[in-house]
Amino acid sequence: NLTNMAYGAATAVPGMAIPDNVLVMVALQGPWREKAPELQAGDDARLRAWVEKLGGRKVWLWNYVNCYAGVIPPGVPPLCPRQIAAYYRRNAPFLFGAFLQSECDAFLSQYLNWYVFAKTAWDVRTDVEALLREHHEKLFGPAAAPMQRLYDRLEATWIDRCLGGFTD
Repeated sequence: NLTNMAYGAATAVPGMAIPDNVLVMVALQGPWREKAPELQAGDDARLRAWVEKLGGRKVWLWNYVNCYAGVIPPGVPPLCPRQIAAYYRRNAPFLFGAFLQSECDAFLSQYLNWYVFAKTAWDVRTDVEALLREHHEKLFGPAAAPMQRLYDRLEATWIDRCLGGFTD
């Protein structure tokens, strides 16, 4: 088998036939683009076009929730576990794997994203709300309820106020 990555200038589905022994990875923005449905629809269409071009064979994804070009301000945790779960659940029928590029200045601010990604990749039917409750209960014990409210607020702040453009 050979591998090919549809990335940058080579993201368009080619007109030529692609042999069965070629595995394709498609680089798309991923979970953070859930905030921009019109852009996400374009990425979803590209993913489906690749699968159609391959005669129904699945692809794997390279997605981004990272601090490329300083998109994450220092000290801001880019929490998006629900977006991660929703994104991979929706696209699971077209995938045989994924890589979530997620480096940032404070690696601990990504740990919950990684956890949800791993659990969802293992089983896309994972109940993310139950998983998050269990996380908070096991990590914070008697402080689970207030910590869940804090994590929910951090996630909402990242998604609603920071992602796609920063506001006061």
